[in-house]
Amino acid sequence: MKILHAADLHLASKMDAHLPKDLADVRRIEVRKSFQNMINYANAHSIQTILLAGDIFDSDLPLKHDKTFFYQLLAENSHITFYYLRGNHDCKTNYTEQLENLKTFTDSWQYYTLSTQNNWKDIIIAGIEQTEQNSTNLYHHLNLMQNTINIVLLHGQESRTQYGKDIVNITALQNKNIDYLALGHIHKYTYKRLDSRGYYAYSGCLEGRGFDELGPKGFIELTIENGKINHKFVATSQREILEITIDLTDCNSFANALTKIKKEVQLNQQNIYKLILIGAVSFTTTTLAEIVKNHFSTNCFFIAVQDKTTTKQNIAELQTENSLRGEFVRTVLQAKEWNAECKEKIITLGLKALSNTELQ
Repeated sequence: MKILHAADLHLASKMDAHLPKDLADVRRIEVRKSFQNMINYANAHSIQTILLAGDIFDSDLPLKHDKTFFYQLLAENSHITFYYLRGNHDCKTNYTEQLENLKTFTDSWQYYTLSTQNNWKDIIIAGIEQTEQNSTNLYHHLNLMQNTINIVLLHGQESRTQYGKDIVNITALQNKNIDYLALGHIHKYTYKRLDSRGYYAYSGCLEGRGFDELGPKGFIELTIENGKINHKFVATSQREILEITIDLTDCNSFANALTKIKKEVQLNQQNIYKLILIGAVSFTTTTLAEIVKNHFSTNCFFIAVQDKTTTKQNIAELQTENSLRGEFVRTVLQAKEWNAECKEKIITLGLKALSNTELQ
């Protein structure tokens, strides 16, 4: 038997502020399409159970067309049973459709049984939606049998010590007969051991929406055979968001810098990129970011460029200045407790501070 675990669709979400409106609109459509693609995958692989671990919508009151899209898609795939546990973003959203194939949860533990002739154990799917009132004691009320395959849905940030709404205390869930803990809330795929019996996983989001959601995105496919659960991450995002750091140290001209960037950067037309330029250079970089962005803008879906380079200082000239900078440099150079490398670092940081430049 196979089951899909997904979370954090965030339908109608705002995209990264770097994206212009027309591209942000495209990405919002692609976020919806990614959910359709996951269902297509389920149909292609004869998968009839999908776990949705929260934040299907991006707000408590989602737009009508997003709700219609979601529930209509569920209705059109009535042969698939969806287990939908609301998250912190859609926590006040009403379950607006009474669908035979939509199973939901409340602020008390709900237990669903999947009986299958191909497995020697029944499969239990349990879940609870967290509130301020139940966030501490919900762990004590979880009741799972040892001789069943137990899957638990929760939504929140993992913690080993803390309790609270939107927090999942991993320690308190140990030795509870959990085989697989399906989590939502964190937008990056994670798979870790829970205890000697089970594992817990964040499926991550289906599509990255900003530069804080880098890399491949998708869902988790669970295969249950002979009483055990195996898993694999299925990367299906239509675009990846990637960050590339390029060190331009010792570049002495725009031409040198552009040559090095072109040599190191290989872009995919479908993806979204952020280039971060670093290093100490000996030329003025005022327009470097703009020039680099214009050069690569047709080679990918979108690119942002951040110039974090610094300008190499001519220490010999600075120490002759009749200024605060000059006095600072002379004082550091005359110090006996630091070696040359340490002095250079201190001078670099000090000059940034004197020029009100952001320290890095």
